[in-house]
Amino acid sequence: MLAGLLLSALVAAGPVPAPTASGGVFEGKPRVRATLVSDVTQVDPGGDFRLGVQLQMAKGWHVYWKNPGEAGLPSEVVWDAPRVALGPLGWPAPEVHRSPDGTITSYGYGGEVVLFARARAQPDVQPPLTVVATVEVLVCEVQCIPARFELTRVLGVGPRQADATGAALLDSAAARVPRSPSAAGLRVSLRRTTSFVPGQPFEGELTVERADGSPEPLAAGDAFVPERLPGIASVMGIPDGPGRLALWGKAALEPSSAPPRVAGVVALASGGALEVSAPFELPAGVAPRAAAVKPPLPARAPGLAWMLLLAFLGGVLLNAMP
Repeated sequence: MLAGLLLSALVAAGPVPAPTASGGVFEGKPRVRATLVSDVTQVDPGGDFRLGVQLQMAKGWHVYWKNPGEAGLPSEVVWDAPRVALGPLGWPAPEVHRSPDGTITSYGYGGEVVLFARARAQPDVQPPLTVVATVEVLVCEVQCIPARFELTRVLGVGPRQADATGAALLDSAAARVPRSPSAAGLRVSLRRTTSFVPGQPFEGELTVERADGSPEPLAAGDAFVPERLPGIASVMGIPDGPGRLALWGKAALEPSSAPPRVAGVVALASGGALEVSAPFELPAGVAPRAAAVKPPLPARAPGLAWMLLLAFLGGVLLNAMP
């Protein structure tokens, strides 16, 4: 009897919060599984730890990077952890996905990825610490299915206790996050070969050099993956010789007040990924031009027919007056 009452109460209360859930159902099967992970089981007040969301996709399916490219939606993770300060989301280097006909390029993750954040518990954090991650993704093969998860995990508060499994997942994800050029011992520069005019195509060249000035080898399959950038509608890049990537794209119709620059990720033949952010080096005498402003249309003068009508009405009015 008591067991039956407890079961009824649980059913009435709805699904029990859990750290793992599946979604993106297509043809009766979920296409993505999400798990809330941490590198601790118990948080030290005032101490640092990490939280992450592990996404596991069915074979042939993928979710999207922070810039989805020409199709898709960026993956989103929103944290709720009382008395905990969380840093920005860490994004491992993305993959390039192209539609079967090659007309659409997008950026994301197939197989598995962990999106994570560094966290710091406030000294007055209270036990137990309930962490909630609200996750929204679009999982795609040819067709796309939206999925939303609300993942919950309860951590203890006290002397730090590590979670070896979660720490290994988060370490692996952190190793895939692109490094800065200086951390990799490299130099990156961006050269322009055409003028930069709002609404018009442009070309450029991204160079990756070692400290001694020699070019960094780039594999044929590597690609430049851009972030969303003010003043630029689209930009792509592929290796074009040792240490060089050819860039091409289109400037946005609305010009940016900041100097034109690109930012994104370059995969390196030597392994890992490089985070780049560099301004264009404009050729001598060339400067980005503001969008042309159309002059206001002149006020239209009354036409002859309209003037005759006004004169007729004026005459009728005068004749009607005593």
